[in-house]
Amino acid sequence: MIVIIELLSLFIDETNNPEKIIENNFDNKIKKKWLNEAMNLLKEREKIIISSRRLEEKANTLEELGKKFGISKKRVRQIEDRALTKLQKNILKTSNQPKDFFIN
Repeated sequence: MIVIIELLSLFIDETNNPEKIIENNFDNKIKKKWLNEAMNLLKEREKIIISSRRLEEKANTLEELGKKFGISKKRVRQIEDRALTKLQKNILKTSNQPKDFFIN
């Protein structure tokens, strides 16, 4: 009997069921809402840098953004790092969720 149960476990469908798909879609929508709210708390230049470097399909280089703003690549990197830290804090504050909620 145990052998049959073990064999049957090989045939379990691991694909997402409709309920899981709906749950994932809802989670993605709420995470997107929190990201947008957190982005709105950044300064305009920070928003542009984060969007250009992290949210675009083809990311802009530090050099391209440096030329756009008339600053060095190093300064763009500093602004990006600071903005990412702010963004993370803003998302955690806005969402009221633990940090590991966003890891998956």
